[in-house]
Amino acid sequence: MSDPVLPTAESRRAWLQFVTHTRASRAFPWEFRTYAVEDVQWDEELPDPEARLRVTDLSPGVVELWSTGFAYLGEARVEIDPDREGALYARRSPDEFSITLYYHGPNDLLLAMLHRNQ
Repeated sequence: MSDPVLPTAESRRAWLQFVTHTRASRAFPWEFRTYAVEDVQWDEELPDPEARLRVTDLSPGVVELWSTGFAYLGEARVEIDPDREGALYARRSPDEFSITLYYHGPNDLLLAMLHRNQ
């Protein structure tokens, strides 16, 4: 079922964003990736090894780490893309000063890698 008047003048911008996003998604397929981050500073108490952590952007080059119950735990130094499209979480490594980032999405998490892909 095709409508020759779609997209309308009002929906054209949304349609172009949708089509562009669909093409970009095919160019950068979603995959599961892990990244080691060595520069982590904990606030007070260390989370359990392998504990799942929420990750939020604080500023360029710094992310905040939170428990699953939203208790602030610390910070990590890593250059990630604030406009990433995928899902991100972390786990504390057995080494208390590092974490592993777990990311499911296109190859757009780390800014250094993003610049290499363009």
